Amino acid sequence: PIEDKWIDTKLGAGFGGLKPNPESIKVDLIVDPSAVAIYNSKNNTNYEMPPEDSYRFTDGQVEIAKNINSSNSATLSVNASKLQGTRTYLIPVTINKVTPNYPIKEDLKTTYYLVNGIYEKNPFHTYSQTGWEVIE
Repeated sequence: PIEDKWIDTKLGAGFGGLKPNPESIKVDLIVDPSAVAIYNSKNNTNYEMPPEDSYRFTDGQVEIAKNINSSNSATLSVNASKLQGTRTYLIPVTINKVTPNYPIKEDLKTTYYLVNGIYEKNPFHTYSQTGWEVIE
């Protein structure tokens, strides 16, 4: 909803394969504005990044513990009142670095979040249509 409130989305990383991971893995996640153009080109879309003050990304370094396949969480927060109306934006979160250096499947390296604000009730003044007539 379009209101001055931060909405949090938790996200993390996972380890895939036939065996559990043999060691603790640190994963650095970043918001990557350059990935918007790549997404738009591949999907014939025209999304933009939201205004910088409308989102924040915290706890970008997550860890996948030894013998566990998923990490703790980072947080992407969006404040819809700071967006420009109800248009839809794209926020790409990318794996920037993995320690130790494990291979990353390229098409799983970036997750794209579509965000937009919605009005739960009409915030605009309504005008009476009494006496209106259609000319053409």
